[in-house]
Amino acid sequence: MTKNIFKLLLGLLLICGTASAQEKNSTPLFKAMQDELERNMKTLSLPDMERPFFIEYVVTEGKGYSVRASLGSIINFSDEPFSRRCAVRVLVGSYHRTNVMNFERTLYNFGQSSTTVDDNWAQLKRDFWRLTDMSYKSAAQEYSRKMALLKQKNISPEEAGLDDFAKVKPVAKISAPNTVVSDNVKMSRLVEELSAIFKDYPEIDKSDVSIRFGSNDVFVVNSENSKYSFPNNLLMFEVTARALIDGKNISDKMNLTVLEDKDLPSKDELKAKVKEFADRFVNIEKAKPIQETYSGPVLFEGLTVSTLFYLELFTGSGVFATREPVQGTGPITLQEKMNTKVIATEYTIKSLPYLEQFEGKKVTGYFDIDIEGIVPDKELVLVENGILKNVFGSRMQTKYNKAPNGYFRVLSNANSLPAMINPGVLDISTSRGMTKDSLKQLLFKKVKENGYKYAYICRKLDDSQLSLTANSYPLLYLYRVNLEDGSEELVRDAEVRDFRRGFMKTILGTSNNKMVCNLYYTFMPVTYICPDAVLLPELEIGLKKDGQKTLAPVVQNPLKEKF
Repeated sequence: MTKNIFKLLLGLLLICGTASAQEKNSTPLFKAMQDELERNMKTLSLPDMERPFFIEYVVTEGKGYSVRASLGSIINFSDEPFSRRCAVRVLVGSYHRTNVMNFERTLYNFGQSSTTVDDNWAQLKRDFWRLTDMSYKSAAQEYSRKMALLKQKNISPEEAGLDDFAKVKPVAKISAPNTVVSDNVKMSRLVEELSAIFKDYPEIDKSDVSIRFGSNDVFVVNSENSKYSFPNNLLMFEVTARALIDGKNISDKMNLTVLEDKDLPSKDELKAKVKEFADRFVNIEKAKPIQETYSGPVLFEGLTVSTLFYLELFTGSGVFATREPVQGTGPITLQEKMNTKVIATEYTIKSLPYLEQFEGKKVTGYFDIDIEGIVPDKELVLVENGILKNVFGSRMQTKYNKAPNGYFRVLSNANSLPAMINPGVLDISTSRGMTKDSLKQLLFKKVKENGYKYAYICRKLDDSQLSLTANSYPLLYLYRVNLEDGSEELVRDAEVRDFRRGFMKTILGTSNNKMVCNLYYTFMPVTYICPDAVLLPELEIGLKKDGQKTLAPVVQNPLKEKF
């Protein structure tokens, strides 16, 4: 009875939320934003302080939910009703020198707060007034401090000539209102049913299935006479499993990223995927730890390949434009290697932000305007024949990025407004691809030349830590292949050692078959269209170093007992 009432309430919430979202009209909202913007540009000032030269107002409105289930029951449900959040960005000084102190990939310096969901002109104006006043006072003080610090700083003539905020042409681009609505009752039932599959896997100590969905519209006006809006959607389906083996905690997860419910595979397909995931995880528990240290070529297959490219080029220190902060030190990125080799010469990498499908499969990372109102080109060549040609940038000028290229993206979440420089759709091509069978034969040949009787194939890296800071990387699904009969044996507790940037500058071979990897980064969809296998020439693999071991439970998992 309780369960039926819970689901009825979910249905009512869905209906009410949908009606509220559909009734919204952007015209009163834009009017309130524009009126207050004009008023503040004329009157905002403080004695002995610089006046603002740029003000921008941003509103996100929408709704979302998250639901998590384990062993057939919902353990967490959160319904985010239709809401609005407003943000203000104030810049004082000039385009050449603003109040901004740090020039990084992520922008969190919006003053922001929740606001009315009704088109109440007076309330909207008052919320923007309060935020503008607060943001201006902070910006004016920051500008004075920045000017004082710059007088003490030794800056090169080249860097001194760069503008802090590049001038751009105004943009007027109003997108149709977002009409995507997710059936949270149906999705709740789905995760309940899928999570019950793990009742048949007592070897797994902890498991859950979850869905998180966000759908919103973003509205922007600024003092440059730009006025634009765009939709944001994202649905993340995730399955996780954890277990304790020989005092070590191991975990795995499976993700599916789509833009709305209808893009998910069918329930039967999802059931098959969850069962396959669980079976594979149980196989890890049964696998033996790697016994030896191996040095030689390793074949990477499947989604692991997209992780390799992410680690090599698209982490926070990857192909992003940045500048040294006014105070302290900032991140070192690959921009310093412009026009030099950053990856194997067989690769050309392009950003295709408008691509919505590839070989019949939907692409989730596409977009047509960023939070700064920059409309990206249809194609941006990042790497050509292994040589770095461009980097992603914002309106902050760097010596490698004088004009913004439209990749300052905002999260698909109505309740948060951080933005960051991030790709949308990446197309990674090879000039000398070969079949996967040929790659495997090449692997065997090279391994024999090294005097080994076995080879290694990695089909998944540990997604829990996506960085190269430790110079090593755990291999989750690593298979030891017998060269005599081709049989494969799963081994665990393995890691790649000395796994640092540059590991993909030399490649033995790449698959000629491409796959679509729809992923997400901090609630932002990103798509990799990349080869489905890569053969790296020389890696060292060994037993992962033990940290502090976890004591086994005093009483065993109750699911392992027969009642």
